[in-house]
Amino acid sequence: MEKDILDKIKKPNFSVPEGYFDKLKAHLEEIPGKEVQVSTWQKSRPYLVMAACFLLSLIVGTGILKMTTGQSVSDADQFYYDLGYADLIPVTYADPSLYENEGAAELSSEDIEDYLIATGVSVNRLAYSETLNGK
Repeated sequence: MEKDILDKIKKPNFSVPEGYFDKLKAHLEEIPGKEVQVSTWQKSRPYLVMAACFLLSLIVGTGILKMTTGQSVSDADQFYYDLGYADLIPVTYADPSLYENEGAAELSSEDIEDYLIATGVSVNRLAYSETLNGK
């Protein structure tokens, strides 16, 4: 029984008619070549579809971000406005420890320089300010 199955497997199931490949080249040469006319719309369509997908993803992404953050446009503008002045806060507002001893002796210029150096003001900037003040 196994020999019958193996015999069926070894036999080709399909065959090519005799002389098929010899006649194929002649048949292909008989087919007239067509020139395909490609319009401007067909050339530009992939680029337009890509631009539309980009804009759609941009609009959808912006909508999702606005819905998830819960901020309106005016809130976002106020945030950037506040962020712009955030760096100025340590410089413009004095350290509260300076006001604790208001009745004590006055601060000397050396105390002020020591404080500025401790807070990160460069020595070059202090020297420059001294030249401006004439010291």
